[in-house]
Amino acid sequence: MNDKVAPGKRGCESCHGPGSKHAEAEGKGFIRSFKGDNAKTNSGACLNCHEKQKNLTQFGRSVHQLSAVGCNDCHKIHGTRMAKKLLKQNEVDLCFSCHQEVKSSFHLANSHKVLQGALKCSDCHTPHGSRERASLRRTSHTVKYEACVKCHPEKRGPFVYEHAAMKVEGCTICHVPHGSTNRYLLVRQNVKMLCAECHGTMHFPNVSCINCHTQIHGSNFSSRLLQ
Repeated sequence: MNDKVAPGKRGCESCHGPGSKHAEAEGKGFIRSFKGDNAKTNSGACLNCHEKQKNLTQFGRSVHQLSAVGCNDCHKIHGTRMAKKLLKQNEVDLCFSCHQEVKSSFHLANSHKVLQGALKCSDCHTPHGSRERASLRRTSHTVKYEACVKCHPEKRGPFVYEHAAMKVEGCTICHVPHGSTNRYLLVRQNVKMLCAECHGTMHFPNVSCINCHTQIHGSNFSSRLLQ
């Protein structure tokens, strides 16, 4: 027993309710089993103790909560065979059990190495919700895609001359985050066509834009991102 936990939040009754009343009713009622209640009610029982944790403050507005996914859908409190953080199974496999469409992306020719164990879903996303789209993690208010530049710090900046697409839209305007058939996880196979979607007519149709505009994420020397 953790002595730091308030007395009223210790033991079976803190989650399941008054055991004495349940016993007096001969096992009929006065107890929460977490099987028949809805996801919001079940999560509410967990948040009675965990609501003050910093990473749970956004859970009420999270995609999981709004999609009727409760704490006990991912976490298992009782038992001995549990993954880290009381997860019902390995984190990546647990996420894929619902997000099958995402799993297929990691089998493409170019992808983040999640299946190989180099990354896990929570390195980029927070399952308990955030103010960012796709529940992305964000620790900086100056960088739009903190989840990306955490691993790609050379793209962080700030730069004297910013690439507007990077500054306003973020990385996903050009890249597919999970996996792509194109190199560098680009959304288009042809770099010139990708650039043309924003910039229109190309100067030299037979030459790749990045042959000259080499600093496409931002530059400290050239307003045209040439160096």
